Amino acid sequence: MKKIITFLVTFATITSSASLLAGPSCCSTPVRGDAIQAKAVTPIRMVLASYEKVSNALAADDLAAAQSAARTFLAVSDITGVDLKCAGALSGCGVDAAETKNCTKSLQALLEAENLKEARVHFKGVSAQAIALAATETGFYVMHCPMAGKDAEWLQSDPEIRNPYHGSAMLGCGVIRSGAEA
Repeated sequence: MKKIITFLVTFATITSSASLLAGPSCCSTPVRGDAIQAKAVTPIRMVLASYEKVSNALAADDLAAAQSAARTFLAVSDITGVDLKCAGALSGCGVDAAETKNCTKSLQALLEAENLKEARVHFKGVSAQAIALAATETGFYVMHCPMAGKDAEWLQSDPEIRNPYHGSAMLGCGVIRSGAEA
């Protein structure tokens, strides 16, 4: 029963993000005359919506919000059953490719970070897993910040760069590595 209640509370906190990922509602008017197909809100999309809240909080230089969003990210992945294990050689994850340890190690370290710089280092591992999860979904962009190192990638559902590794100091720094059409 507690798991169901936790799910409902967590789902309510990410509904706005999930609805953004799902596309326009039945009553909205398309901006262009193109046909718009709504994306199904899958468990992975729910997890990725909560991941984006962590990224956006770091981009806004808000450690407390990033850590709160990281707790939600963990809860959503647990409730939906989405596995946060490393998929292959994810060097930013802090886990050797031969090991099968959880990437929750990076998330836990982010939760325990005492400052933004430390949190951003651990965000690399969280991002590596989010990018691996997004490989099965459409409508996501993989971003890269060359100023933050070779593993400084993150995921966004829109192409406007909001750099979580440098925040307001270099918010627009980065490039789109790959992107899926919505």
